[in-house]
Amino acid sequence: MTCAFAAQNGKLTGSLRNDALTLDEHQVAFLKPVNTIETVLAEQPDEDADEDLEANRKWAARLSVTLRAAVARLRAHQWPAATGESVDGLVAELEAAREHWARAAVAGDADAFWEHYDPGFDALTPDLGAKARGALGLRDARPGKQGGPSVGGATPTATATATSTAVVPSTGSGTAA
Repeated sequence: MTCAFAAQNGKLTGSLRNDALTLDEHQVAFLKPVNTIETVLAEQPDEDADEDLEANRKWAARLSVTLRAAVARLRAHQWPAATGESVDGLVAELEAAREHWARAAVAGDADAFWEHYDPGFDALTPDLGAKARGALGLRDARPGKQGGPSVGGATPTATATATSTAVVPSTGSGTAA
C-alpha cells in the first residue's frame, strides 16, 4: 500500500504524526485536560432532560467534576509567558461553565436543568481554548475549518489517498517467491 498526501492549498511540511511523541510538555499539559472535557461532552445522554432528568443530572455532574479537574490541572502547570494569559482566559471560561453544570446536576426539575444547560454550553464555545492552542503552536481551529497550523505543520485540509502495489513475500532465502 502506498499513501500520498496532497494539500488543497499550499505545501505540506512536517510530520503527519499527531500524538504525544510530537508534542512538548506544555502542549500535553494543555491537551490532556481539555480533551477530557470534550470526551464527557460527547457522552451527553440521548434523551433530553424532559425525558430522562436523572441521566442528564448525572452527566452534568460528571461534566462539572471534569471541568473542576481541568481547571486545577491548567492552573497547576507553569505556562510559558506567551501562553499564560490565553490559558487564564480559558480557565475563566471553564469556571463559568462549571458553575452552570454544577447547578444543572442538582436541578429539581427539567425546567431548572434547562435554566443552566444553555449558559453552560454557551460558556464552552466551539473554539474552546483556540487562543491558547494557537499560542502553544497547536491547531487553533477545529478540523475542517480554516485556522492556524496543526502540530507538525500539516493542515486540516490535507487529504490522503491510497493505492495498492504488489507485495511479493520473501521465501526466507533472499529471493522472491
